[in-house]
Amino acid sequence: MDSRAANSNTRQPILLLPTQAASLSEMVLVAKEIAARGNYRPVLMFSRPMPVPDDLPDGAEIVRLYRGEGVSPQDEPDSLPVETIDEGYGRKRELVECFGLMPLYALYRFFKVRRRIRQEMARAKRLFAQYDPAAVLLADERRQGFYAGMLHAARRRGRLTMIIPYALSDLPDMVLPRKDNPDHYVDQKPYRLIKKWIRRRHPDQVYESEAGAMLFYPAVETLVLASLGILSPKPWVIGGGWADIVGMIGEADRQRFVRQGAPAQKMVVTGQPSLDVLYATWQRKGDLCQRLAANYGLDCDKKYSIFAVPQLGEHEITNWEEHWAANTAIVETLAATGANILLSLHPKSDPEQYAFLEDRYGVHILRESLREVLPAADVFVATYSSTVRWAVLLRIPGIVVDYGWFGYTFFDHFKGVIKVNEHDQLAPVLKEVLGDPAYYRRLQELQAAASEEITLFDGHAVRRIVDLVEERIER
Repeated sequence: MDSRAANSNTRQPILLLPTQAASLSEMVLVAKEIAARGNYRPVLMFSRPMPVPDDLPDGAEIVRLYRGEGVSPQDEPDSLPVETIDEGYGRKRELVECFGLMPLYALYRFFKVRRRIRQEMARAKRLFAQYDPAAVLLADERRQGFYAGMLHAARRRGRLTMIIPYALSDLPDMVLPRKDNPDHYVDQKPYRLIKKWIRRRHPDQVYESEAGAMLFYPAVETLVLASLGILSPKPWVIGGGWADIVGMIGEADRQRFVRQGAPAQKMVVTGQPSLDVLYATWQRKGDLCQRLAANYGLDCDKKYSIFAVPQLGEHEITNWEEHWAANTAIVETLAATGANILLSLHPKSDPEQYAFLEDRYGVHILRESLREVLPAADVFVATYSSTVRWAVLLRIPGIVVDYGWFGYTFFDHFKGVIKVNEHDQLAPVLKEVLGDPAYYRRLQELQAAASEEITLFDGHAVRRIVDLVEERIER
């Protein structure tokens, strides 16, 4: 071990707990800044397999909390989120309900889930004691198991906890993965009596959605978390959990979540780390177009259209047949414009599955991350992704395609973003955006006006986050 590494190990660590590839990319940028300053040592803890970045800074440590390489999260009991512990509303529970044994089954599940979560809390407590961190930086304050255990351990020791912003979900996003599970509906079986008691005793666990009153966590899990003192006070609200600080991408987000009930004093506008990379790329936009043309064999004189391919099948929003039909139709329409077409795949998507689009339509799947390429776009096509806001920041006209999949309205106030609800509308919209210079300039002006409400887009988000963390630690 060289002297530099030895010295870095004497510094008090700051733990960074990503939950997925998207949050990991944000935390790596923060880890680099922490390491560069030299006051603390960044330690990244992986609760599930994730690709290890090639550009980790010297002195950063990775701790794998799963067993072996390539282990699926479903095979690692200590990393399971609470929602996956139950066998589901399947045949076993239907039989139990048929014979009137639901109270006994609820009791069985209560102790089964409680035992699992206590194991994860104990594990978090041991690791916290081992590393004795100055602060814990997380991606989400509402995840249970190990993450809740770390928040609990930090609270008990009086150590700073902060949520690093990456993609802030709003109420419609949180309803979507729960809407088909009867465990989450207060007025549906199973456990109606338990759910009604939770509604009286913990009213902030309930959200009155269009589909009915819903619990954030399944009923029995809610009881378990409450019994252990780790139930998030307001889980439906960003900022309603146990973290000391929640980093906000922008002032509009902060105000919205405060209106929903988040404590104003813990919601701090910092900007988003990855937007610093986007900003730096934007400053070098002239070179970017030439580089893309060279890398992908494109005509630099043509316009660039970038399509963020939606994960309709991967996220079970549609069946796979509809997934491929929709995405193929969109790509075909984009290719017909004659522009350079670049496809940006979600990190969880398998590029080999989408390779046929390249062969059939002459488009190209991006090998780089979207934030390294998006500033080159003349138009950005996506569904409801946080990357639509990136296009607003870059003054790039945006098109949101939603053929009845989502029905969200949270981009409606961006007048430079056009919503397309039927596929027949897409080709005329593209023709107008790419072919009418006056209309295009107007869309750019609308994006520029809207960008001010989104974030502090100046390339200094990481600096603000680490400044805030070090300031709070040293109080």
